[in-house]
Amino acid sequence: MERHPWTVRIPILSGAGQSVESIYLSSGATIMRGSLEEFSLGDILQLYQISGRTGVIRAWRSDSFTHVIYVDRGRISGAGADQWSLIEEIRRIEWLTDEVKSQLSFIEGDGGGGGTGLSLIARALLTTHAWENFTERQLEQLVFPALIWTGGEFEAIVSQVPRVAPLRVNQSPQQLVLSAARWEEEMRSAERAGFSADTRWTRTELAERYAVDMHDEPQQLLPLLHRERSIEELAAAGGLSTLRVIDQIRQLCDAGLVQSAD
Repeated sequence: MERHPWTVRIPILSGAGQSVESIYLSSGATIMRGSLEEFSLGDILQLYQISGRTGVIRAWRSDSFTHVIYVDRGRISGAGADQWSLIEEIRRIEWLTDEVKSQLSFIEGDGGGGGTGLSLIARALLTTHAWENFTERQLEQLVFPALIWTGGEFEAIVSQVPRVAPLRVNQSPQQLVLSAARWEEEMRSAERAGFSADTRWTRTELAERYAVDMHDEPQQLLPLLHRERSIEELAAAGGLSTLRVIDQIRQLCDAGLVQSAD
C-alpha cells in the first residue's frame, strides 16, 4: 500500500457506531479507511457524487485482489486493479490481427504508452463495438464484484486533481451500481439454469458441418470452440462479458450447435 505523508488522524463514527478512520494529508487530500461491512462501495460512490468530489477508491478482501475505482467530479472515470494490465487483457482476445498484436508489443516496449494515454491508444486499435464489449467485460472483472461485497476493507482518497485510470470509462455511480446489481442477479439466474461461468462446452457434430455466419454474434463463438472450453475462457478469448457469452451459448445450445462437456 502506498505510504502518505499524513498530518492529522480523526476517527469518524459510522451509523452503527464503528470507527472509520479519516486522514488529512499535508497535500490537501483526505483519506478515509474502513470496513465494507459498514459502508458499501455504492454508499461511498454516492458521497463522491453528491459532493462532486474527485479521487480514487480501493477495495480489497482476503480472497481477492485490490479493486480500484477512479472518480472525477462525482462521475466514475475509470477502473483498474493491482497486478492488472490493460495490454495483457487485450492480448487474451484471440481474434486480434497480427497488426494489432504488433502495435500492442510496440506500446509495451515503449513503456506502456507513457501511462497517461494508454487506454486511449488501446481503444484506437479496436473497433468501437469491440472496445465496448471489452470494456463491458472489464467492468465485470474489475468493478461489479467489489460493488456487491458485504465484507472487506476500503480506502477512499479525495484529492484535487483526478488520477489517470488504466481503463477509462464515463458513468454515473447510480448507473454502475444498478448494472452491478443486475449482473449479480443474472449471474445467479444463469447458474441455476446450468450456465455458470465455469461450465464447459464443445461444438456438436452439426456445428462441425455448419457454415458459420460471422454476421451472427452467437455463431462468432464457434471458431473459438475448437476445443472444450468454459464460458469464462470463451469470454476472455472473445473479449466479451461473461453474461453476453452465457446468452450466446444458450442460443447456440438451442440451435443444436454446442453441447455441455460437463
